[in-house]
Amino acid sequence: SNVYGPYDYQFDEYLFKNKDFMIFVAAGNDGANCSKPEGCKTYKDLSYDIRNTVFSPAVAKNVISVGASNNEKNSKPVWYLKGSDHIAYFSARGPTADGRSKPDIIAPGYSIISSGARPNMKGECDPESSQTFTSEALDSNPTVGLSMKYGTSMSAPIATGAAALIRQYFEEGWYPLGFKSINNARKPSGSLVKAVLLNGGREMYRVQNFLKYTSTEAYDQNQNFGMISLVDSLSIRGKNEFSTKIVDRRQIYNGVTHTYAFHIDNTSCDNRIELSATLIWVEPGATPGCMACTLNDLDLQINIGRHTYYPNGLQHKDSINNAERVRVGTRNGNDAVVSIIGHNIASQSQQYSLIVTGCFR
Repeated sequence: SNVYGPYDYQFDEYLFKNKDFMIFVAAGNDGANCSKPEGCKTYKDLSYDIRNTVFSPAVAKNVISVGASNNEKNSKPVWYLKGSDHIAYFSARGPTADGRSKPDIIAPGYSIISSGARPNMKGECDPESSQTFTSEALDSNPTVGLSMKYGTSMSAPIATGAAALIRQYFEEGWYPLGFKSINNARKPSGSLVKAVLLNGGREMYRVQNFLKYTSTEAYDQNQNFGMISLVDSLSIRGKNEFSTKIVDRRQIYNGVTHTYAFHIDNTSCDNRIELSATLIWVEPGATPGCMACTLNDLDLQINIGRHTYYPNGLQHKDSINNAERVRVGTRNGNDAVVSIIGHNIASQSQQYSLIVTGCFR
């Protein structure tokens, strides 16, 4: 069901009570399906870009719901399949029944090399790396214990692996200098890991529905925060140029505003890099069947001069999601203020995580 249910409540409660954890959930594969009573004989008979197809427990507020893109190079099973910058036709679409944006993020999920153990054989799941692992080669080789799989059940583990690298980044002390230093080691919360992952997501522009294409943009219920990109998420000296500021496990109270000031300096930074800020909070589970499932309303905004920039592609505050991102182009010398506003907090207080990246000091 696309409605917030008992499993969603249980997942949200677990993450609220265990703040070091994060749960990844496959968004589902019903973005295209057959709606004809007589059945569908070819891809031309399918219905595509079907909304409200992210189902429980990917509907939960605090989890990371993962959609799927195509894959790259030799993994493509057919000639017309485009690359990972295209959303896969089957990837489930949002929003949830109560209007929240899902899936949260996209990762490759079409033609992924997966395990395919052969009975009564040993070592077949670890073949020589020199072998060609195309879809055709795997199907025709009875001694190789690998197979090509597709679905958001493939993309969710890829996203989980990316999150493990984010956690390792902080535990090994790469922040804030961009190189490993045990003196800077810290344990990130699950909400910070989520914030970093969503903050670096790259916008995608097309859904591939076999030989037809649908335009897509950030926050549109097809991709929302976009394709996972760790090089746009984690500042690493020699790999990228942006600066990073994080805030983790900070409490905010109703009616209180926290502000963070940044001076834009792109003299040693690519001036095409946007100022990007992502706010995540993990809150208690809601009542199953809810139609207003977000309990605590925090707001993220960026002010540059007289201009106020709002999250998630909106021209106003977002009152229904507990994941918010603002991206804005800047000029050298700009002064930007990132604000976190405790607008309507039902509980005594709410803990949040924030990441800001860009050309600043």
